[in-house]
Amino acid sequence: MNRLALLFAATACGTALAQAPAAPAASTAPAAPKHKCEKPEYPGRLAPDRRIKQFNVDLNTFKDCLQKFATDQKAISQVHVDAANAAISEYNDYIMELNKLFDRDPKDAKKDEKK
Repeated sequence: MNRLALLFAATACGTALAQAPAAPAASTAPAAPKHKCEKPEYPGRLAPDRRIKQFNVDLNTFKDCLQKFATDQKAISQVHVDAANAAISEYNDYIMELNKLFDRDPKDAKKDEKK
């Protein structure tokens, strides 16, 4: 009977813990890539108009490059966020199955923790 009580306690605590994300493993994380966008050189206030206009064009190109880099990196990271959330959901679903298997309502586990 102690094993059954232990299983109930583990599932009650596990459900609450499963919603907190795990700390990232520092040793397995790949190095973050750097952008390859080139900053335009500021020509100075006394530069001729054609140089100022070219600087503005180059500045917009730099901005567009950085925005594309940020958007691409966000898309790449979203895949990992989705995978982590799927793993957490899988664990929570399994715990709910176990609770049903033992006819235990997860809300009862929270009441037991408060006692």
